[in-house]
Amino acid sequence: MLLPCLSTPITAQYLEDADPVSPTFKANLKQFVKGSLVQAQLGAHASQESANTKVVEQICPEG
Repeated sequence: MLLPCLSTPITAQYLEDADPVSPTFKANLKQFVKGSLVQAQLGAHASQESANTKVVEQICPEG
């Protein structure tokens, strides 16, 4: 059994083609939204870390 974080992600295209009255639609939509929020949070964190690295490089130049 795969962990939920390792399963194939639900894509927007899959949801577009899905039948909204399908018994699995709500669960798939929930998984999509949850994954999207995690990706956004990780992107924001990576952006902040990149900014922090640039500041440190400016303060402590190698040489």
